[in-house]
Amino acid sequence: MTDFLQMLALQLGVSVRALTLAGVGLGTFIILVSLVSAQGKPDPVVGRLRAGQRAKTHTPAATGLLRNIEAAPKGIMKTFVPEEEQERSQVRQQLSQAGFTGAHAVRNFYLLRVIFGIFVPIGVLTFIMSAEWLDLPPEIDQRIASLSRVQILQIVGVLIGVGFYGPTWWLGSRMRARKLKLQQEFPKALDLLQVSVEAGLGLDAAMKRVAEEMAEISPEISEEFLMVQSELLAGRDRAGAMMSMARRMAIDEAMSFCNVVLQSMQYGSSISEALQVYSSEMRLEREMRAQEKANKLPVQMSGVMALLLLPALLMITLGPVVIRYVRFFGEG
Repeated sequence: MTDFLQMLALQLGVSVRALTLAGVGLGTFIILVSLVSAQGKPDPVVGRLRAGQRAKTHTPAATGLLRNIEAAPKGIMKTFVPEEEQERSQVRQQLSQAGFTGAHAVRNFYLLRVIFGIFVPIGVLTFIMSAEWLDLPPEIDQRIASLSRVQILQIVGVLIGVGFYGPTWWLGSRMRARKLKLQQEFPKALDLLQVSVEAGLGLDAAMKRVAEEMAEISPEISEEFLMVQSELLAGRDRAGAMMSMARRMAIDEAMSFCNVVLQSMQYGSSISEALQVYSSEMRLEREMRAQEKANKLPVQMSGVMALLLLPALLMITLGPVVIRYVRFFGEG
């Protein structure tokens, strides 16, 4: 075995220790992938239902509507995923607001934190500690050799912090970006929905038609509308499906839209008239929001102008006085 490793290392042009470390790293990666695959076996029933759903609708936003109900972690996953349902529900809500509604979104999120927060720092530390046995370029080898133990600990600590809190920060930024897109595109969807209802379509057919039309322009809204229709076909009540959509979108316009539709259906009023009134109110609200931003601009500009002009004014007014005092006391 040793002779085989020496021959292989000689053919590849590396040392035996470097080849051994590469084999250990590859084995660790294969074990990690195997554990993840073993914990995430797809449900064949859900797979067939999802295949049937793809056959019925070909819109790109319709994928991922049928998914497994995520259960409590079992086995080795208890080490990574919290067992408290409340904590998992909070993370699941954040992931759904960011657009991740997969069957194992919570598990994948925590695994991502573990990989970036533990395995990546361990890999970097192993690379630094075994740098003297690797055939590295002289510049990199000299740079690694010049690192002290304190600097190595600092690097590992920074990697651990970034690995654990980086995915959370990225998730927050993804949620804000998706919320902004929904706020910008939802009025267009509401106008199309109002036109479809006035043309004689029912609410369900109108939402499906709007979802198909906006699949390329706004896949987020298309996915949410299709998800509502999928939940209704699965037997869920309309109030629960609509309110779930509003919570996933996390914008005031969606919550108000759901309340308008549910109240209209509860009291038997015309949905077309309710949508028309709400559409006009939403346009007025958007106009008031734009005016509010415009009114804030003078205050914001005055602060920036003061920050930039004040040093220059101080230099112009106090500069000659300072120069005169320096000359006077310098001559004395």
